[in-house]
Amino acid sequence: MAFLIHSILDHGDALYQRVRQHLFSRRMFFEHLRALTLYLVFATWQALFGFLLEALVTAQPPPGRRSRC
Repeated sequence: MAFLIHSILDHGDALYQRVRQHLFSRRMFFEHLRALTLYLVFATWQALFGFLLEALVTAQPPPGRRSRC
């Protein structure tokens, strides 16, 4: 069931897709999701994804200063 839901989100939810562009693996996505929902309550999934996307975008260093791991 979870695989089906994530497959639908992968293909049909633009906000989810944008979040996943910043969090490359599903494991990293779920780590962030777990940490956020441990301390914060969101009224909708859209509110959660919007909050997460805003935090990820503002946390990115400028393109010339990104470290290469």
